[in-house]
Amino acid sequence: MWNEVPYASISEDRIMKYKLNHHDLLFARTGSVGLSKLIENPTDSIFASYLIRVRVINEDINKTFMSYY
Repeated sequence: MWNEVPYASISEDRIMKYKLNHHDLLFARTGSVGLSKLIENPTDSIFASYLIRVRVINEDINKTFMSYY
């Protein structure tokens, strides 16, 4: 629910480091620890410090399976 996500400002030179991309996998590290979500077709957004982002770079790995695993 992208319309419920809080807004954050970030400098242009840091956007690429924190920008969410299609098929990024996010894990909660506070609150609901371990809860994961596969990001699909995100709007322009970045991930917050209470999340861990994983990018699977091996195209042979099924990203949906990885998110459930």
